[in-house]
Amino acid sequence: MKRHSTTDQFTKGGQIFSHRLRMLVQNITLLVKVWIGSYVLLFGLQSLLYALKTDHLKLFSIYLFAKVNIALWPVLKPLLQSLDEVFHALLGHSVFPVAYKSFTALRTEAFVFDRHINLPSYLFVQNKYVNAQLGEIFQIHYVSLALACSIVLLMLLRFRRIAQKVEDKRTVKGASLITGTKLNALLKKAGLVSAFKIGHTSLQKNTESQHMLLLGATGSGKTTALHQLIPQIRKQKNRAIIIDQKGDMVGQHYDPEKDILLNPFDARSPQWDIWAEGADDVTLDMLAGYLFPADTYKSDPFWERSAGIVFKYTAKYLKDKKTKSMTLLAKLMASSDPPKSLVEFLKNEASDAFTNDSVEKTILNIRMMMTLVADKIRYFKNQENKETFSLKDWVQEDKKDGQFLFITIGPNQKEALLPFVQFWISWFMAVVEGLKETNPSNINSKLWFLVDELPALRKIHQLEHSLAFMRSYGGCFVAGMQNIYQLQEIYGYAQTRSMLTNFSTKICFRLGDDPDTRNYVSNFFGEKQSIETQENFSIGSHQMRDGVNINAQKNTESVVDKYELNNLKQTKKYVEAILKLPGNFPPAKIKVKFSKFRDPLPRYVSISSKAPEEKSTQEKIKKKD
Repeated sequence: MKRHSTTDQFTKGGQIFSHRLRMLVQNITLLVKVWIGSYVLLFGLQSLLYALKTDHLKLFSIYLFAKVNIALWPVLKPLLQSLDEVFHALLGHSVFPVAYKSFTALRTEAFVFDRHINLPSYLFVQNKYVNAQLGEIFQIHYVSLALACSIVLLMLLRFRRIAQKVEDKRTVKGASLITGTKLNALLKKAGLVSAFKIGHTSLQKNTESQHMLLLGATGSGKTTALHQLIPQIRKQKNRAIIIDQKGDMVGQHYDPEKDILLNPFDARSPQWDIWAEGADDVTLDMLAGYLFPADTYKSDPFWERSAGIVFKYTAKYLKDKKTKSMTLLAKLMASSDPPKSLVEFLKNEASDAFTNDSVEKTILNIRMMMTLVADKIRYFKNQENKETFSLKDWVQEDKKDGQFLFITIGPNQKEALLPFVQFWISWFMAVVEGLKETNPSNINSKLWFLVDELPALRKIHQLEHSLAFMRSYGGCFVAGMQNIYQLQEIYGYAQTRSMLTNFSTKICFRLGDDPDTRNYVSNFFGEKQSIETQENFSIGSHQMRDGVNINAQKNTESVVDKYELNNLKQTKKYVEAILKLPGNFPPAKIKVKFSKFRDPLPRYVSISSKAPEEKSTQEKIKKKD
């Protein structure tokens, strides 16, 4: 069976090779015929044009024969001698006596222009009279030869183009993947070149507020793209909030003379408290929702809501007392013996169920939750030598100075700071949406929000709504993540799909090994219909039965398939990515080179986390009771 298979393969391979060889010989024969025919036609037309005589043509043919004779004599002489010896043996006499002559003995004879010329061949081609008579015809010969060769060359190019047209895929519907250079040309033609670039490829003008999504595995180039974008934002004098979870953004882009860094563990940070944001019901409810997150699997998150209510009214109590201190707020929340005035305030504003000793279990559970949160609030200590920062005031300022706000999360600080970072993000979005009422003149100013590894911040309640509406107020959201399923795990399938549609600019770097993610991301770039040719061989015992059938087949496929996403290059100098801009611009494969940075600043400048005592303030409250 194996021998039969090998023989069958040999037969098929030989038949295909023979067929292709015959086709090649046919094409070569065709080209030679065209070349000779073109040369003869062109030579004849020019001869008529210049009114050449018969003697000119006769002399030219003799001249060419002499040239060929001289060129081939070293090869022809031994061949003719061998043939002459054979004929001499058969016939008894020499047939090619010329074979025994030397090179100089070869002669050429011509009767032209009433002259008899008989010279050795090498002297005949050098004769001045012969060359003078042939001067004009030489010109015709070279022109005809050049034009005939040009015609053959054009035919070769035409054959190649026909083959490419038949073999190459042709897109009939949809877009095709293009290069970054071609995308730049399309943007320039449309007048939509942006001031912002990724690598050497421009983004689309006036679409920054339609948000940007960066997708890619760890180390694939997302952070590199952010590093390139941040200096461009500064150059345009736009302001930006940058969530820095690793410290490298601060190290490379933080300007101590201009920027603000917000982190209670960092010595460079101003102090912050909830009252700086207004401490109204909306603000306090928003912060309470992050400090006391409801368990997704609980049908009735009573304890979390109750603790949030107590937190809210404790903060309002301190606001009324004009003793705005995060340290004192933490102490009151964790206190088992709160001031009587606070107890009365909670009874009047909330409910006595939170303070009634008869409901001991309720009070105990609420206090346990509040004690845990109080430890996080205590990190925001009050310092007399530092100003209090207000995120609300910063957003509402009508400035175009390129100032950045860095919100950092240092090593081992995530659990302590995450609720506040989530609140700051939601509060920022809410304030941006409120600019229409508070500061209408600042709506058109671009305000950027950049975050790498968005899923690491867990659920941001305001995110889906704000992505849809922030664009109307100049908000530009840039988010990076490793895969879609990180987001789905947090927000669910439907909400994730809704959020992703609000990212009009998508940049996809090398993805991980998850095939589902590659399939999902491939759909971002759409589908196309293409026509592809298939070549079928028909083979028979006689060459007349051999042939090739070429059929066109229409296929529907992804513009950027999962294999393309998996094979994006990552070298020491650059990484490849797929860029999709809003509108009808096709996706482009771009190169993002690694940037050279300055010597980094310290990522963190730590301070003691121990809060100063505020006994005197608490004693004043008790005295008032």
